[in-house]
Order: sequence, then structure tokens, then C-alpha cells
Amino acid sequence: MPDATHSDLDADRLGLADRLKRATHRLHVEAERAGFIGAVLRQRATRAGYVLFMRNLLEVYDALEQALRQQHEAKGPVRTLSRPELFRASAIRADLTEMCGQNWGQAVPVLASGRAYAGRVAEAAQHGDGLTLAGHAYTRYLGDLNGGQVLARLLARGLALPPAALRFYEFPQVATPRDAAAHYRAAIDDLGRTPGADLAAIEAEAKASFQCAITLANEVAALA
Repeated sequence: MPDATHSDLDADRLGLADRLKRATHRLHVEAERAGFIGAVLRQRATRAGYVLFMRNLLEVYDALEQALRQQHEAKGPVRTLSRPELFRASAIRADLTEMCGQNWGQAVPVLASGRAYAGRVAEAAQHGDGLTLAGHAYTRYLGDLNGGQVLARLLARGLALPPAALRFYEFPQVATPRDAAAHYRAAIDDLGRTPGADLAAIEAEAKASFQCAITLANEVAALA
């Protein structure tokens, strides 16, 4: 019991970004090894698998970015996480067009796991004041900024993809991914100081986001 109390006190001293990092550590490690992502890291991924993975991630980013835009327009508490320079949906569409042509929407299916992940994001947007969206924003955008460059190099080498097919990993509107990540972490920490914010609920949603990502990666690997 004393250990749990000390753990709770330690969590209370952390900023929200660090709290989410600690809470999701195990799932983060699992996500890096799961299914299709694990195949990328082992240089065993296929181009078809990558196309399928990105097609389904598009559903997730569309849901997340629509919700963040709505928060910004409504002046909701999560509006500070609505950063168009980090949004990824348009880059994914450009990459899919480069790899598959204009008809990728008809040629590449949306999987059950992709729909479920996007649905989870949309549900978070409707929960209370939308603060739990921070769990998904943390998982997706900080992951893109921190680990995306490694994946881009592996994909370019392993799948011989040209830069025009890897725009998802480019952030031309930020100084550097590292600086952008630091600023986004600070915005997440500020959000955690919102009066009445349910930090445990945000933490639970970040965990759910990682679990959804793992399920998607595994389904893509099974099909590709």
C-alpha cells in the first residue's frame, strides 16, 4: 500500500506529457514490435502492407484532425493541440496517390481495426469537454515527431520508396521535429493544468490509443 501511495504522489508531480509517457511505456514498447511496424523494423515489410497500413491510419488522422479543428473553432480546452503544421491526413493522401494512383480509395480497404481506431477517437471527442482527445494527440503526433524519421529511413531503404511517397514523415512548416515535439509536449502539460481535468481519463485514452494501434498493426501484418 505505501508503494502505491508513493507512486501516486510521483505521478501527481509529473507534467501530463511525462505522466502519459510513464503510463504507456509498456504499450509503447509493444507497439514498436507489433505486426506491421515490427516488420518494418526487421526490414520484412511489403509495399502492399505499407499501403494498407497508411490507408487505415488515414481514417484515424481524419477523425482526430476533424475533432481538433472543431475544438479550435469552439474555443474548447483542447484547441491548443490543434496544430495544422502537424496534421498528417493531407500528407497521407498525397503518399497514397503517389503509390497507388488516384483510385486508392476504391482499391485499398478500410479494415475493422482502422474503423475501430477512428471510432475511438470520435468517441473521445464527444466525451465531456473533449479533454481525452489529448491521449490520442499525444500518441499520434509525438510518435510521428520522435520516431517517424527512423521509420522513414527504413521504409526508403527496405521498400525503395521515393521521397514523394514518404511525405507523411515530413514537417516542412516546423523548424525541426525535435523543437516541434518540445512545444507540443509543453502544450500537453499546459492542458493537464486545466481546472477539473480528469488526468486519469486522458491517461486511459492514451493507453487505448496505443492498443488500437497495436491491433491495427497486427491486422495489417496478418493480411499483408
